[in-house]
Amino acid sequence: MALHSDTTIIGHEQPLRALAMHLEQDMVAHAYFFQGPRGIGRFQVALGFARQLLCEHHALEGDGCRSCGLFEKDSHPDLMVLEVPEGKNSISIDQTREAIQYVNVRPYLGGRKVVVIRDADDMPVEAQNSLLKTLEEPPAYVHFILLGKNQESVLATVLSRCRVLTFSRLPLGQVAEYLTGLGQDEAAQDLWLSFFGGEIGSIVKILEDSDLRQRMLSQIADYTGLLTKTPSERLNWVRSLGKLGVEDILDICSRLEILWNIALLEGLSPDTAPGEHHPIIRDFIGKAAHSTTGSIQKVLNSVVTLREDFKAGMNAQLQIENLLLSLPICLE
Repeated sequence: MALHSDTTIIGHEQPLRALAMHLEQDMVAHAYFFQGPRGIGRFQVALGFARQLLCEHHALEGDGCRSCGLFEKDSHPDLMVLEVPEGKNSISIDQTREAIQYVNVRPYLGGRKVVVIRDADDMPVEAQNSLLKTLEEPPAYVHFILLGKNQESVLATVLSRCRVLTFSRLPLGQVAEYLTGLGQDEAAQDLWLSFFGGEIGSIVKILEDSDLRQRMLSQIADYTGLLTKTPSERLNWVRSLGKLGVEDILDICSRLEILWNIALLEGLSPDTAPGEHHPIIRDFIGKAAHSTTGSIQKVLNSVVTLREDFKAGMNAQLQIENLLLSLPICLE
């Protein structure tokens, strides 16, 4: 998979201004933590900044130098990207040890090396601790860029060595304008804007992949249907899915979290016009409307707990069954 070829950045003016100032004033930190939701462009900003740091002339868009050419081919020897391996739920300590060995070798080109770590807040404690000494006493040429949803999940000792930049979901109007520019019609955008909000990367992925789009539509219908099912029917549904893998569990958590957050916001802002949501989302909101704010918050807390238990190695199948049993039963 090509990691570095698309560094298109939409929005995020404030963190981009901060990074530009750091580079211009020669104040680039040895470690950054980019905090914000998935799918909003943190990774693209990290790659764009890495390319600029590695460029022979620090050009914003790349200038055709040897470094930029290697970057575009995903073969730059002074850039390492750590991400969760397929079938795993976090970056391993072996990967962080490999990164430490990598940064202890001087750059092949220019004077910098960059390590981008995705989902850094999901790394187990031992993997985070293994990075600590390097973050405390980094080689002068090294820059780490850690990406994560929540800085509270990162060890305080690690976070204290990072300059934190916060990334927010993009305004829906900005996302819609970008999608329209890609040739996506408003009808196709409507559902996914309701579902993903300002998570532009997630929306683009859905709109470009028809199979993924159909699976997502089917999932939303299933999750809406769960609200009117009995506990035994819910257990039968999840068991009918067969053995769930890591991505399956995390997907169910993410989708339920999005839907129930929409329901929570709708309950807190009852004046929202029904027409502002896609019919599929309105169907879910209508069924969830029988739930109290407290019961919705309990569901969201259960999702967070399941994620933490999952990271700790607890029985994932049992945890997802318990989560589904905790959903309110909303009689039609």
